[in-house]
Amino acid sequence: MKEPKTAETTVVIPLALTDFAKALRELIGAFRDAAGLAEDGLAFIGRRKARERAIDLDYLGFAPNGFLRPLTRIAAGRRIPGDFDELDQLRGDTAEGVTQRVQALRGYRATIRESCGLAAAHRLDQILDGPAGKFLIRYEIDALVDRFRGGANQEELSSRAIGILDLVGDFNQQLTELHDLMLPPRGAPK
Repeated sequence: MKEPKTAETTVVIPLALTDFAKALRELIGAFRDAAGLAEDGLAFIGRRKARERAIDLDYLGFAPNGFLRPLTRIAAGRRIPGDFDELDQLRGDTAEGVTQRVQALRGYRATIRESCGLAAAHRLDQILDGPAGKFLIRYEIDALVDRFRGGANQEELSSRAIGILDLVGDFNQQLTELHDLMLPPRGAPK
């Protein structure tokens, strides 16, 4: 015989209340672990992006084996015949890379402001466009080459090269400080 249908439904839970509480704690712990992994993943992506922009900053710097070599000789009055051609060549070879990296850094400015502060964002502005910025220094190097081609004497060329080297020293210092602020060296205190 069939049992009569009733309006009541009984749900039997085989777990004790303590078992349910333990399962709930473990579920919450699993969610926290997943959130922690997601946070770690986002931090990794943020550090990776900061590393890419730090590489861009490094590219903008003036290294001893690049522009500094002929500029230093010119400033010391010991220029060799190819120094001005080398400056011109280096300028042409790096123009596209500089433009690309500057665009990437400009796009990253808001992130620098949020993660490092407004002073760091202003420092980036100075590095790119300030009175001792990348573009002004490149302009001064062009002017130096033009002066040489226009027949300027050694004293004027040396004086201009010394001025450019002073700008480059300040520029490289600003660049290094911003780089290390954006991407602290591993193991450095935060």
